[in-house]
Amino acid sequence: MLSTPIKTLHLGSAPLAMIETTSHLIIASNDYTFFFFDPKSLTLTRSHRITSSFESLSPYHKGLQGSGELIHVPFSQKNLSTLLSSKKGLNKEATLNWHGDQVDACAFSRERMLVATGGADGQVFVHTVNGGQLIPSFGRADQRVCALTFDRQGRYLAAAFDDKSLVLFDLDLNPRLPLEADLKAPIEALHFTDHSSRLFGLSRLGESVLYSIDGSGIHAQEKLFSDRPSAVAASQNNSYLLVATRQSRLYFLRPSDNALIGEVHLQKEGVSLLKLMGDHLFIGYADGVLEIMAITRELEAFKLALEFRNAEEARRIMLRQPFLMIHPAMERFEQAWERAFEEATNHLANHNQKRAEETVAPFLFDPTKKAQYRTLQEKRFLFGRFADALARRDYATAYYMAEKNPVIRQLKSYNDLENHWLKVCGKARKLIEQDATGNRRHVAHMLAPFKEIPAKHAIVEGLIRNYKAYLEAKKMLARNNFEGFFDLAETHRFLKALDIYTRLYPLLERVLERARELELQGAYPEALDRVFQIHTLAPFREEADKMAQRLQKKQAFKALVDRNCYTDAFKMVTEFEYLQETAEFEVLNRAFQNRAEEALLAAFEGKAQRVLDLLEPWLGVDYLQYKIASTVRISYLYEIKHALSKQEPICVETTIHSYITRFCKDAEITRICRDHKVDHLLEQLSPESHEDGYLQHGLPDSILARRAS
Repeated sequence: MLSTPIKTLHLGSAPLAMIETTSHLIIASNDYTFFFFDPKSLTLTRSHRITSSFESLSPYHKGLQGSGELIHVPFSQKNLSTLLSSKKGLNKEATLNWHGDQVDACAFSRERMLVATGGADGQVFVHTVNGGQLIPSFGRADQRVCALTFDRQGRYLAAAFDDKSLVLFDLDLNPRLPLEADLKAPIEALHFTDHSSRLFGLSRLGESVLYSIDGSGIHAQEKLFSDRPSAVAASQNNSYLLVATRQSRLYFLRPSDNALIGEVHLQKEGVSLLKLMGDHLFIGYADGVLEIMAITRELEAFKLALEFRNAEEARRIMLRQPFLMIHPAMERFEQAWERAFEEATNHLANHNQKRAEETVAPFLFDPTKKAQYRTLQEKRFLFGRFADALARRDYATAYYMAEKNPVIRQLKSYNDLENHWLKVCGKARKLIEQDATGNRRHVAHMLAPFKEIPAKHAIVEGLIRNYKAYLEAKKMLARNNFEGFFDLAETHRFLKALDIYTRLYPLLERVLERARELELQGAYPEALDRVFQIHTLAPFREEADKMAQRLQKKQAFKALVDRNCYTDAFKMVTEFEYLQETAEFEVLNRAFQNRAEEALLAAFEGKAQRVLDLLEPWLGVDYLQYKIASTVRISYLYEIKHALSKQEPICVETTIHSYITRFCKDAEITRICRDHKVDHLLEQLSPESHEDGYLQHGLPDSILARRAS
């Protein structure tokens, strides 16, 4: 498919980022020129070059990014970068200078007002966007950072490194979570999907990996294409990705199942920027050209075709306008596929392969759907065997085939078979109720075709041999003796397969479901009332008892949170992980996060004692130990930095030794020492230390070793 732009602009330098502010649309290029763009007229209004003192960045550099009113600008061959504010021109908001080498990657967390940077020094730093204050840091010595991304809520930060490793950082608790994969090349693009439960990574060689961040590892890994990815953009609903490469290709990916669903041939090579905005897609190139594509052309015709279930016409429109593949209207196309697949199944069952192929043809551009239909075709011979079994009234074979091949259950003939069984079974029960002794032989004859079917055998044998139990069950139900009925069903299990049981069970299960709903709402006493209504009934006894115990724990947890007993509450969370799903945990966590944010402000001022005082209620919680220590570490760094800047009377060697024994010789203390010309002390000091040395040596109110007056 070939795509034609509706407008082409010549910028003169490679566009790397497009930032949508409240008052401007700004395009930032690799030679530090910022173009102001009018999205209505699709024209450039003015441009401004912020510096000519540095060489241009690479046309594929990932460090020049923006969010809201802020733009992060790295400088070529320098270990610093700056945050610019676009509110009044392009003014400097903060300078970020913790890196030891050039800054190569950047990501913004809009929700939490954070900016993460990664550099050639292998370090990952997270800063506040207001003031550029350092929060946590995550080091990977001697490995360049290739890509960074935050999840939508800003809790997780993913970082890819040049050694093909990938690390996930939890900013609430600050632990590092390595993600393992056997990759042939480093990952260069990252994207969170499925409500941040999965992380999609795309390597330098076009290999894609879909990680489940809950700890279950790789969900899917494929070689999708061979070109080197150079820019990525997510669709409006975050369900699809556009991936551009250094060649003249634009790929449509679906991260949820790691599928390549289409591609567009571009007229130029070397894409440096992709940006979806409104009805337009902006494509920037390394040679300074910016193309604007219309992505909603023929959208109404596409929707109309889907509304009238004309999938073939919808497909023809997509061939003319491929960008519709990433539009939210594609959800209707997915629903149309489900209907088409069911229709094709029945066509194949009726030996009408041509009609089946015509039905699914519009959808087979998608490799996942093509594979599904191929599997269906491979099993079509089963439909004939199934039909033969029905014709012979060999129901045992028919049900066996349906159990082994779930696709058979989509057939209309299978539904007809199930309805026939229900009709026969209903007649048999009525005969038993009328005259069990006199009608037993007739019932046995009626049910004989179903006798050898495992799922029906218990009912057949029960109605014939244990009809007294069936009659007793009817009497119990007439007296509303549900406890007795369900106990009897545990002894005579054929009762569970009868429609009496299957009608009653969902009604009582609804009581349990209502208890779950009340539990989610935090109405624990009301939920317990529902649980106690059914906890004596055999099918629900075990689950109801477990739920009752859980609800009682949640009640106790809520009481602790209400009384501000934070330490005891967090200890309960450590012991019972399901408490993390409660609204009370959100209250508890928010209370900690609010205090942690206040402590962080004190840490920026180097006030370690104030930090410890603020976090004192949580110091005994193992769950939060790493996070607390990280905040205290920041306070020590600023405490040392301020003392050296003001030339306070401290014993520098002892102070640095005290820091290193608790947190290692990390990049931050190294940078502070270098900036203040005391880095020779780092070579002299080599204490036995570890990054969690604070567990052994404690966290003092001040890291400074002061000299006597």
